[in-house]
Amino acid sequence: MKIRLMQCFDVDLLDGIIRNSAVYPFVSDDACPAPDDFTCRSLVEDEKNIFVLVYDDFAPVGCFAFLGNELHTCMLLECRGRNAVDAGNQAIAYFFEKTGAVEVTSFAFEEMPQTLWYAKALGFQRDGEPFKHTQTRGGLPLTRINFKKEKS
Repeated sequence: MKIRLMQCFDVDLLDGIIRNSAVYPFVSDDACPAPDDFTCRSLVEDEKNIFVLVYDDFAPVGCFAFLGNELHTCMLLECRGRNAVDAGNQAIAYFFEKTGAVEVTSFAFEEMPQTLWYAKALGFQRDGEPFKHTQTRGGLPLTRINFKKEKS
């Protein structure tokens, strides 16, 4: 798989990726709207945010949202594991180059080991102690772990 990236402003395309049943359950919580009611329009229109489309052979396979300097990952099933790590490293390099930022942050929930693995695979370091967050999934509180990665 040859991963390619480009900045994306196409709300419908981004919404389609984020709403996908392989993505939305992992990026939403109990307070989020139903998938069909979700849109990232206001986030895309905010000039401090950067959305990066991930594609292979001209087919979208995911996207990254940099909300300020906070990274959010939305990968379809076609871009998981090693391919997702490759895409993530490319996206972070793109973000640093485009913005001049020296640090990117993210977070994962302790209850989702695949996101913890991904953060570590991208070279993120824990930033502070885990804490019970106000977000819930299935009525249960989530334990948030903050991460950061400095430009090398």
